[in-house]
Amino acid sequence: MSTRKECWRLIVTPPSPAAWNMACDEVLFQLVSSAPSPVIVRFYEWRPYAVSLGRSQWPENEIELDALRRDGYDCVRRITGGRAVFHAEELTYSVVCGRGHPLAAGGVHATYERTSEALARGLRLAGIRAELAHVTHHPSPGSARRSAPPCFGSVARSEIVVDGRKLVGSAQYRSTTAVLQHGSILTGAAHKRILEYLRVDEEVRQQYLRNLEIGTTCLRELGWRGTTDDLIHALADGFSGHFGIVWDADHSLAPHEMSLIDTKAHGRNCRETRNPGDMDGGNG
Repeated sequence: MSTRKECWRLIVTPPSPAAWNMACDEVLFQLVSSAPSPVIVRFYEWRPYAVSLGRSQWPENEIELDALRRDGYDCVRRITGGRAVFHAEELTYSVVCGRGHPLAAGGVHATYERTSEALARGLRLAGIRAELAHVTHHPSPGSARRSAPPCFGSVARSEIVVDGRKLVGSAQYRSTTAVLQHGSILTGAAHKRILEYLRVDEEVRQQYLRNLEIGTTCLRELGWRGTTDDLIHALADGFSGHFGIVWDADHSLAPHEMSLIDTKAHGRNCRETRNPGDMDGGNG
């Protein structure tokens, strides 16, 4: 007798502005929080490129906002913790599930590990020798700084690496009813441009650059020459194979979800004021 497989939602959205992307993750998190729902996995890109900050970071302390905006890029604060990320030449994933789902069991690190295992399986299907990091490594710039190091300046346990170099950076938020984890899968090297916008002195900037050069990698550097669709397909197969699930046939957002996202996205970009809130898990 065959066992019926659990059905999850796979959503693929077109490249979108930072405010819309973060509003989408938050709306899906709120919908899962408020009613029974299948696990949701979304893949997306950013247009224009943007900096996202962790939930507890102050934009005016971390980023040269005028320079960022002069170059035509956005700034947004995430619901998750962690540190600054420049979203460029990457595929971003998000996973949302209820706190009662097995994916959420065991706390922050257990969910990181399960999700990373699925992502790594998908990357291996794409020909990338991805594995999970076994230790946490936080290189120090060795001098005083005004800003926290960028997300990709360190590696946390169970993040995805290739030959010890970080390929995927993730962050997580947990409420009493739901869990959201999202992260950046680097396809190119443009993430290093975060250093153009961090509020740090030149000595620290150069040390951060050395850390990124040594400690990160990207799919292009690893010889991957596929398309975004190829990558999404491999990652989706990684999730379905790892968790033994099937995907819902409709990979789009519902009209009522779109309406909620559009409303929340309005005015969502960073302002130069603090937005205090509790942080529950952020490797990024």
